[in-house]
Formats: sequence, C-alpha cells, structure tokens
Amino acid sequence: MGGYKDTKISIGDLGLLFGFSLFETLLVNEAGEVFLFERHIDRLFDSMHLLGFDIKLNKSDLRMMAEEYKE
Repeated sequence: MGGYKDTKISIGDLGLLFGFSLFETLLVNEAGEVFLFERHIDRLFDSMHLLGFDIKLNKSDLRMMAEEYKE
C-alpha cells in the first residue's frame, strides 16, 4: 500500500470541494451491543448511495469490523 504521496483525489470530489461528509451515531450498551445496528447500517448505506459516495465496504464487512472492535 502506498503512502500519502500516492493518494489521488478527484478535482470533482464533493468532500474536497464542499466538505460533504456522512456519519452515523451508534448507541452501545455496557455489553458492547449496538442498539438497532441493522437499521443504522441500512441508513448509512442508503445515505452513502444517495450522496454518490464510492463505497468500498459492504454491510457484512462493516458488521465483521464492529464485532472485531468489540473484542
């Protein structure tokens, strides 16, 4: 994997031009379980699609990463 010098951002990138971003806030209980996790993930992916974000992950990848983080 290359370093920051190899990174390329399109001149038309809306995040660069206008500061577009997207986030989803999750409520996690003391046992490490996320409240309504599937709904959060669905809303996040729907929003990314609507805004035209280039999605490199799928929902199962994100689920797996959340489970690994919990441990």
